[in-house]
Amino acid sequence: MKKKIKILKEKVKDLKLLYVEDNKETRMSTIPLFERFFDDIITATDGQDGFDKFVKFKPDIIFTDINMPNIDGLQMVDKINNFTGKKIPVLVFSAHGESKYLINAIKSGVDGYLIKPVEVEQFIEELYRIINKKYKPQMDIVEINKNYNWDKKTKKLYYISEEIVLTKNEILLFELMTSNINLTYSDELIIEQIWSLFLEADKTNVKNLLKRLNGKLPQKLIKNIYAVGYSFI
Repeated sequence: MKKKIKILKEKVKDLKLLYVEDNKETRMSTIPLFERFFDDIITATDGQDGFDKFVKFKPDIIFTDINMPNIDGLQMVDKINNFTGKKIPVLVFSAHGESKYLINAIKSGVDGYLIKPVEVEQFIEELYRIINKKYKPQMDIVEINKNYNWDKKTKKLYYISEEIVLTKNEILLFELMTSNINLTYSDELIIEQIWSLFLEADKTNVKNLLKRLNGKLPQKLIKNIYAVGYSFI
């Protein structure tokens, strides 16, 4: 972790950060963490203010809450991308119950997201991943662990070099969970991703999907965290 922090400080020290958060208490308590890495931080209090500050100050990277007044964080990101015509690195934050926002964040192509309250180690891991992504060519292969890899382009899962044949719903699950391999995914978020058009889907569907998936894998890959959700082992 110390090595990552050192690398991050070197890479981001000259980057300008736009931080958008409507809750003053959250904003003030989080800024000291960001100041450990960024010298130049611009703050905004909602999505519209964030867009206006972006146009004025032209930051290099954006951290934003999602659920805000006027326009929300994702609408702001879309507006900024349309304005610039290019992709700006974005890290979004969300509360636990906002599964619909997280699904939309994935579809909007944001670079990463974290659940509030922000944990320092998770923030560092996400920022490190985003910065590496910014300075390295986009890779199609997601290394889940030393044995499992996910090919984003072909939507295939590999155990070492062996392809694991997946069902349509299993592919949707991996598309969701490989968007951030360090996150724990709630039943609600998985249901929204896979069965959004089927109102009768519930936690039993998720449990059965994961049971069948883990049952056919050479080595268990996904674990259940009681009352929280599912994550990679």
